Formats: sequence, structure tokens, C-alpha cells
Amino acid sequence: MGELGNGSIRVALRADMDALWQEINGKWQAIHSCGHDAHMTLVLGVIKVLNKLAYQPAGKLKVIFQPAEEKGTGALKMMDKGILDDVDYLYGVHLRPIQELAGGFASPAILHGAAQLIRGEIRGTSAHAARPHLGINAIDVGGALIQELSKIHTDPLVPSSIKMTRFVAGEKSENIIPDYAEFTLDVRAQTNEIMNQLLKCSKNHTWSRFDLLCRNSY
Repeated sequence: MGELGNGSIRVALRADMDALWQEINGKWQAIHSCGHDAHMTLVLGVIKVLNKLAYQPAGKLKVIFQPAEEKGTGALKMMDKGILDDVDYLYGVHLRPIQELAGGFASPAILHGAAQLIRGEIRGTSAHAARPHLGINAIDVGGALIQELSKIHTDPLVPSSIKMTRFVAGEKSENIIPDYAEFTLDVRAQTNEIMNQLLKCSKNHTWSRFDLLCRNSY
């Protein structure tokens, strides 16, 4: 965080930064694939221009570089530290994908939906791969779960989605039917009502081998 000037009017410029773990050229690494590096560049550019102009604000100009945008923890930490306690006006910008906003255009506001994560475990029965009929394959259950997720239907006029974004199963022994898996579901909805429907549908049903999720949720 940086400050320039003094006075009763307090304006802040906010840029956020974060990095997502992705596989790049066969190597897992942090990458700014959501455009956060551009956010930082924009605000740094503003600072360079103000310095070049020898700008002295009538009030106080505060420049905020917020970390951990993707998980929201950075914003909470900034709040805990009281970074915004003395701010009257806060300005920020966020790059948008071409699917939301055409290139060369800007929008004064974009409405977003809510997002939640559901983490779960699948416990089956281990067996030798030569005798799969003696076990319950956690991967089979996970595949069935994905199929069941596609059967969840909510109001088509309200944007929403529920999908599996992480699935881990098996150990180094590749000739064993895995009896354990972990998964994550990403749930998103434009309204609280639809979000509650998706969460209720996801959590209030028995997650067993093939009786998995919301068969009667239509």
C-alpha cells in the first residue's frame, strides 16, 4: 500500500493480484492466467503518470495492491488491517473475458453470482484389478456422480452451474481397484434461491455407490 498527499478527502485505487496453479509445459506452477498481472500494471501505470505530472492531490490518494484475490482471503486480510477505514471513495478495475465484454469496451458495473465449494469423499472396497467384481471402485462411483450432476435442473432463466472440478483417486499401485477418492464440486448461481436449491440438492441425499445425487430434483 502507498499513500500520496494529505487532506480530508480520501480516495483509493485498488489492484488485485493472485496466481492459479496450472500445468505449464509439463510443470505445475503459479500463473496469472486471470489477468491479475494486467491489474497491477494498470495501477502502477497510474502511479508513474502521477509522478511524471508531479501530481499533488487536494486530499489523500491511497494505492492498494490486494493479494489473494481468487480465494477472497486477501480482501479479508486488508479489512482486518484497517486499510479501508479512512477511505471515502474506492476505485478499481477488472479485466473481463471476451465472452462477457467485447474487446475495447468497458462497463461501469458487472453483476456476479455467488460461488461455493463442496468437498467430499468416496469410500468403496479395494480389490485386485484381476478380480474387479470383488471390489467397489471409487472411480466408477465418481464417474456415476458426474452423470448424476448433469441431471440437476434449476430455473433455466437464472444462470447457475454445478460441476466437478477436482477428483483424486488411487495410489502408486496401478493394479489395485481404488477404494478411496476425494473430489470437489464448484457451485455457482446468480441468486440466493437457486444457490440454496443446488446446495440442498447436493447435501441432503445419500452419496452411495450409484444412488448418488438428486434423482428427484427436477
